[in-house]
Amino acid sequence: MSEVEEKKTKYGVFILRRDNRHISVIETEEYDKAYEVWEELNEAWIKSLKDNIPLKLTTPIVTAFDPGLIFEINLNPVVETTASRNANPYHQKMQKEGFSNSFGSNGILDGGYS
Repeated sequence: MSEVEEKKTKYGVFILRRDNRHISVIETEEYDKAYEVWEELNEAWIKSLKDNIPLKLTTPIVTAFDPGLIFEINLNPVVETTASRNANPYHQKMQKEGFSNSFGSNGILDGGYS
């Protein structure tokens, strides 16, 4: 039977701190969304350094800290996943109805565990 594979890459935006308490801000399959978050963080970091005020985050955690603790904000590919769509009709039935229902009306022939 044929199987179709799709490769998807997840991207992460990370704040790397000098005290090794790094923050994973977002992980997404949408590069543009990750880049947008990176841009916002970078601008906030520059402004915090310039104005000598704490950098405030509200997602994924609520915190405020000295912007001098940051040594890098980066956007990296985190993991590449493979999503396969199996064209096998038995596999599709199992996905739709569940494993035990894919055996027909009699269920598992040996009765399963007692």
